[in-house]
Amino acid sequence: MRMFRKKMKKAQVTAFIIMGIVILVATAIFFLAREKAYIFVPEEVHPELRGPVQNFIDQCLYDVGSEAVKQLALSGGYIYLPDSMRYDPLASIKFHPAVPVGIPLWQYRNELRIPSLEKMASDMKRYVEENIDSCLNGLEPFQDSYNVYYGKPNVSVTIGRSDVVFDMHFPVTLTAKFKDETNEYEDFSVRVDAKLLRAYELAKEFLERENERGFMEKITVEQLAIDPEIPLNGVKFQCARLTWYEPELKKRLQDALSIIIPGLRFRNTYHAPFNENEERYREWQDISVEQYAVGNLPDGSPPEDMWEYSKMFINFTDKDFSELSLSVMYLPQWGMLFNAKPSDGPFMKSAQQRATNRFLSMMCVQIIHFVYDIYYPVLVSINEPTSFGGEGLLFRFGMPVVVVDNQPNREVVPSSIDVPAGGSEEFCSSRTRKTFAFYAVDYYTGEQINHVNFTYRCFAYDCPLGETRPDGGEYRLVASVPDSCVNGDIIASKSGYITGTAVFTGEDQTTLRLYPSRKYEVAAKKLELPDYWAEEDLDSNDLVLIQLESNETGHSVYAKVPPEQGHDKIELILGDVTYEASIMFIDNGVFAGGYFGNWTTNYTEMKDASSVTFKVAFEEPPPEDQDSQLELMTFLYNNRTYLEDLKPEFR
Repeated sequence: MRMFRKKMKKAQVTAFIIMGIVILVATAIFFLAREKAYIFVPEEVHPELRGPVQNFIDQCLYDVGSEAVKQLALSGGYIYLPDSMRYDPLASIKFHPAVPVGIPLWQYRNELRIPSLEKMASDMKRYVEENIDSCLNGLEPFQDSYNVYYGKPNVSVTIGRSDVVFDMHFPVTLTAKFKDETNEYEDFSVRVDAKLLRAYELAKEFLERENERGFMEKITVEQLAIDPEIPLNGVKFQCARLTWYEPELKKRLQDALSIIIPGLRFRNTYHAPFNENEERYREWQDISVEQYAVGNLPDGSPPEDMWEYSKMFINFTDKDFSELSLSVMYLPQWGMLFNAKPSDGPFMKSAQQRATNRFLSMMCVQIIHFVYDIYYPVLVSINEPTSFGGEGLLFRFGMPVVVVDNQPNREVVPSSIDVPAGGSEEFCSSRTRKTFAFYAVDYYTGEQINHVNFTYRCFAYDCPLGETRPDGGEYRLVASVPDSCVNGDIIASKSGYITGTAVFTGEDQTTLRLYPSRKYEVAAKKLELPDYWAEEDLDSNDLVLIQLESNETGHSVYAKVPPEQGHDKIELILGDVTYEASIMFIDNGVFAGGYFGNWTTNYTEMKDASSVTFKVAFEEPPPEDQDSQLELMTFLYNNRTYLEDLKPEFR
């Protein structure tokens, strides 16, 4: 009996071991199948392929969707940059000159370029639709046993609070080669574990608070003040004039900022702790001048890192982002515009005076007073550690630090508005009971215009209202508007006129004045600096980016030469209008010239013309590094002598 029990016990142990091995192998096969789902090969023809095919396509959608999220986060919320951001050397941060696309600045020339959630979702949608075919590979694992037919994927993306959802409509049909069997699939959906929205919210909060307070500019000015080698204000009694070499001062500031800025810590985010409790720092920070004078000080010595707490701990928000870390970085190779005033070329000199008091008249006085204009980009990085199963998500964007006359300069336009949930069809379905009258008139003649299309727009949703028609001796449209959006935009459009926009105020009638327009074929010529006397045709590697903006009319134009297919004409107001022209010349992917200034069109020159030729000044050979590109762009902005000679020409 004892021997039987012993054998029984041994048999039970053996059974458990075998069972454990089976479970272990099954678990390994399960996770291996998940990890390698994209190379899954069915061993036999199954009567129901729903699981393998669904898993195969879901895995591809998850993998490519994850790539889209990561790439978008690393590139400031963009996967596809507009050309005006892609080629402008000042519009992004490039880690290496050979890398054509950098990390975009979210603020540029007083304009906020924060991508909206809709833009981010659109970029990820496009990325998945363009790249998922390489993962699906024609559903090759199933082709031995099935004839595979599939359509074009149509993806929608939803950025949620804790994940990003990719829904894909992708009709697939598998017909068995050796039996009468057909399997059909249409819709697929995966959730990518990435808290993209949370990182985006902190990024927006950081830039918006920086624009209000200019704390990065204040740090820059403080560094100017504490560096004894960089002159600001002062008096020295000596006869020899003091001289400084501006490039050396620029390098000193760049080197100092590259060390100081990464050491900044930000309240209400996750950061490296200070040496002591915060109460201890506050005790020393709140001491008044009178307390210092009488020696009324806290017990003991101040914390060793008191200076870091006082000067390098930034309180920029009251919101809680304690699960996210935030850091800022600057590298000297990203360039810096550094302009000291007054200066004599690269040299800065003190102002010399003699004392006016007759007892001191033999003494010389050197007056030191300089102001600085400084511009440089910084990279802001936000890390969300729990995304992708603990792998983490890194969100990065760039922003400029701008100092003008030793003061922060953070003037910007209002931030973009996020798009609400819902759709255009639902938006248009519910209308007001009251109807309103809409008119469009020619801006110059004041005459009413027939067949003008009116649209009501709220955020990204458009609701067509109809078009003006003859009605009681006038041209007008009478229509109701969506009742779910107050103060939306009324848009009036008609061929031969610039599209007009006005805020709907709820009044009985709305009238939009439309500028007459004409479309012109667009061409470009280049003229070499410094003489720019001979026009040259563009080479095959040349690209001209044209941006025109009229402050008085609100009209803007964007074009390329050579043009993209179907965009070989630009539409201009047919009249005397002043445009601010920002025209960039790109030589083999490198900024090499342009035309920057005001251009006023002339109705007499325009009325019989069919084309307009833009001219750009360029440098040969093109500037090699980013600093040289910045210098060239600064020269073209400040030197206005070439504008008249190179103004665009109607032909």
